[in-house]
Amino acid sequence: MVEASNLVDAVNLSQKRCPHPIMVDLKYATTDNFIGKPLPGYDANVTNLCIMTPLAAAALCEIQTYVNQQQLSLLVFDAYRPLRTVQYFTEWFENPILTETELIRKKLHYPHLQKTDLPRLGYIAIHVSRHCFGFAVDLTLVNLKNYKELNMGTFFDYFDSQSSAQATSAEIGQEAFENRQFLAKIMQQFGFLPYEEEFWHYDYKIREASKPFDKVIDNNLKEKLYQCSIIY
Repeated sequence: MVEASNLVDAVNLSQKRCPHPIMVDLKYATTDNFIGKPLPGYDANVTNLCIMTPLAAAALCEIQTYVNQQQLSLLVFDAYRPLRTVQYFTEWFENPILTETELIRKKLHYPHLQKTDLPRLGYIAIHVSRHCFGFAVDLTLVNLKNYKELNMGTFFDYFDSQSSAQATSAEIGQEAFENRQFLAKIMQQFGFLPYEEEFWHYDYKIREASKPFDKVIDNNLKEKLYQCSIIY
């Protein structure tokens, strides 16, 4: 089974294998997320890593090569997620909204729900997440002609029924529906399975790790991954 030392940065791998490297905007290392601040386990100075287990990273590069041929790129919002981040979510759900920032993010990301609804409805995992094992990824598609995200109807971590992988064209519009269908088709073609509640979330078909990882995503980890990348 894969250990933490075997994790791979799919961005670095894609620089070697793909016409255009995978793009990343690691939301939980920024203030642009449903809580409104960089989260424990993420370094705010490191927002361009897509850490996954080896087979999942290789498959993601195959997808990137495929979409590059259509002047598109993958844009990853999150991949491997440290266990401490998920444990922080567990604590966060139990506390009332206390700050203006949290209230603003609630209006943006879950306007029709309370924060305690999010784990119950399957939007956010508590205690442990599939992301902690390095085989899950949150992503969308970008047009390489203008570097704009394709219309998907809703945005990453918008917690509402419209974000469901089962949302209809009547709910999200025909263009967004077709874009989601295209994303789902190519992800599944290369071995990634959709998650019903979130159109952006996919799990690779093979779980290579037997236990969750808790390495902080920072420059130290980035350097270690870079040093090990030659074997991939």
